[in-house]
Amino acid sequence: MMVASIVPAVLSQIGALTGATVAAPMAGLLAAMLEGGAWAITFMGKQAEDAGREPRKYRIGTWAVSAVAAAVNFWHGLEAYGAHPWVAFVLGASSLFAIYIWDLKTHGSHGETRAQKREEKARREHEAKRRKHHKPIAEQADKLKSALPYGAITDEQAFAAAWRIHTGAEPGLSAELYATATNAVLQLGAAFELGDNVRDELLQTGLQAAKFNPLPELTQVPESQAGIGAKPPEKSAEQPRRDTPAGRSDDELKELLPDALAAAAELVAEGKQISAAGLAKKLQIRREDALRLRDLVIEQRHLHVA
Repeated sequence: MMVASIVPAVLSQIGALTGATVAAPMAGLLAAMLEGGAWAITFMGKQAEDAGREPRKYRIGTWAVSAVAAAVNFWHGLEAYGAHPWVAFVLGASSLFAIYIWDLKTHGSHGETRAQKREEKARREHEAKRRKHHKPIAEQADKLKSALPYGAITDEQAFAAAWRIHTGAEPGLSAELYATATNAVLQLGAAFELGDNVRDELLQTGLQAAKFNPLPELTQVPESQAGIGAKPPEKSAEQPRRDTPAGRSDDELKELLPDALAAAAELVAEGKQISAAGLAKKLQIRREDALRLRDLVIEQRHLHVA
């Protein structure tokens, strides 16, 4: 396709020059100067680009010479084909078409893809947010990069080093965040321990609160979580269980104390707390007995430590 564009362009220029009473050898040289000059500049630009130099001035020169050649062909077309002026546009385009095809081949396939452009945009937004949210650390990172030889560390390495300098922790973490996380874990453990110790009292209190709630339809009870299911009858919180067997006596609990201490040691070894639920499961006893037995176990452990 490029040859089909270049050959008519050269022939048209020779015809234009010979028609202007220019000798044939001179016309051939001048046509070669225009078309050949454009391609010579094009190839020099390609060599400069391959070598890593800026090719902009070569591309500008290529299009400037091609535009002059196209103007000569267009003028010749108007004179030679006056009855069909559209031919002048075709002849003028013949000096530009091959250059355009070459430019597309060498530069059109080397541009950034859409994904690369999106990634570059996201990277710039991330950098802007980083400098907004962590301005002192970003400034420290700039100081580190300027202090070291050029290219010694990347932007990410400099920012990570600056973060460690300011916080003493890995990027994204700090002493305050560690303290917050530790405090949250302790509060969660305390809440579970409290719920385990006073579960019956909390349940009784919740039922009483539901009884006197002015908006009972908004109350969530164990049988109606998130408003799903019917509410339990109110008398369930008032009627004591009459068929509940009596708990173990103090003497019976003291007899179980050695087994309870062993079970408590197993719980500690498993990384669990000494709770009534854990003792009840280990010893296969009622929860009420396990609550009293747990207090005895804790008392004995305190005496042993003392």
